Amino acid sequence: MAEILSLRFLTPLRWFSLLAVGLLILGGSAWVAVRLGPRYDGSAEPMADVPASIFWSIRVPRVWAAVVVGWALGVAGALYQGMLQNPLADPYLLGVSGGAALGVTLAVPWDWAVPWPWVSLPMVAAFAGALAFAFLVYGLARIRGQLPVYGLVLAGVVLNAVAGAFILLVTVTREYFQVQRVALWLIGQIQPLAYPLLITATAWVLVWTLGAWRDAPYLNLLVLGEDVPAAWGLAPDRLRVRWLIIGAALAAMTVAMAGMVGFVGLIVPHAVRLVVGYDFRKVLPLSAVVGALVVLWSDTLARTLWAPTEIPVGALTATLAGPYFLWLLRRTLHRGVSL
Repeated sequence: MAEILSLRFLTPLRWFSLLAVGLLILGGSAWVAVRLGPRYDGSAEPMADVPASIFWSIRVPRVWAAVVVGWALGVAGALYQGMLQNPLADPYLLGVSGGAALGVTLAVPWDWAVPWPWVSLPMVAAFAGALAFAFLVYGLARIRGQLPVYGLVLAGVVLNAVAGAFILLVTVTREYFQVQRVALWLIGQIQPLAYPLLITATAWVLVWTLGAWRDAPYLNLLVLGEDVPAAWGLAPDRLRVRWLIIGAALAAMTVAMAGMVGFVGLIVPHAVRLVVGYDFRKVLPLSAVVGALVVLWSDTLARTLWAPTEIPVGALTATLAGPYFLWLLRRTLHRGVSL
């Protein structure tokens, strides 16, 4: 609790300046990323003469998708860490990402047509799976009318394991090309999407981000203790249900677009809090920007380091963030924070 109460004082001007610098860096990074890619001879040097068809149909959509995925992961991770008051929480811990992945795994092999160009089958299936698992987590964790944090975590871990088992079962019964497709997607791989789908994904993520940011003052109250929101006439359990749904909606879109990109939602919010403290009015927007930067540069490295061979971005983020996660886990255990 002492660490939580030691909030860093960051004036609105300094915070806004930090956010503006982050957005400028993100814009500059996107400008660089769309100009980096493998040449036809296999090298990964910048291409000034890249054909317009490749630039607009592959480069720009992929960079756009990476930004949206990272943005959503950063916000969802910050929201769940504040909700559970645990620096090791993220959408994977609560099982909603596993539910989204199971939904996509069940639906995509059937290749059902969606009658709207603005929505894809993976988006619908991922949201349905994430929402179903969110309500399952809520139902399993609810004890005598209460919604304890440890119940949410345990229910999420169990449902995540169940989702993984069902995904494996479904995968091994498919044909080889479908197994390969699902395997690459589960590792985490960003693919360029059609512009209508990108617009839908961006609008979806922004709407739920605004919903999370609107509740930032309530997150600040919850960090101070369970009794503080109650003293203000708020019900912590109802707030947790709302945040569970918001995080599930954000995580579902990331799974639909890029599969299971791990560690971003866990590491980014923690790193942001080291800079700006525990005020979630500041943590949530900065986590979005930093998350977008992390996924954007991870994807850029994934497609250029060993060009023309691409590394799954999920494997790269896990490799880069793994040591930091181990340090964070050791630090958390030494400080006696409950997992």
